[in-house]
Amino acid sequence: MAKKRSNVPGGVPKRRGRRSKLSAIPTFALQAELKRRASSVSMLQKHRDALAAQLASVEAELSVLTGDSFAAAPAAAAPRRRGGRRKGGGGRGGRRREGSLAMTLHKILQGKSMSVTEAVEAIKAAGYASDSPNLRVMANQQLISKKNSDLFRRVKRGVYTAR
Repeated sequence: MAKKRSNVPGGVPKRRGRRSKLSAIPTFALQAELKRRASSVSMLQKHRDALAAQLASVEAELSVLTGDSFAAAPAAAAPRRRGGRRKGGGGRGGRRREGSLAMTLHKILQGKSMSVTEAVEAIKAAGYASDSPNLRVMANQQLISKKNSDLFRRVKRGVYTAR
């Protein structure tokens, strides 16, 4: 099969698309901007270090006045991070609770029949720690879940009891 020839004299095809706005800026201007930003980074790092030292002295004064031992240790400077992936698993945040939502629901529904809304109010009254705005949805999912079919039984539409 024959090679396709270019329509441009000299055989070099024309570039397509728009040129970026950066290509219109002269190289020396870009280098000057990079230098200016690098100097402001070092200035900000020095300022941060000074503030960290000042914070450590304030915490030391507080520990002397209040007698708290936790404030006596100077705050460690935050490690400088470069780009890339985060190290470690991170784990989940928030509060730890006694049992799962399903187990708490099971305890509350023992010998009683309740609607999902009533069950959620009873969960909160029992001290289940959750700030979720979707707690009612999560409770409903637990009640209708097939994996929890041995824990809960549907009495009628929207009303459940523990098995």
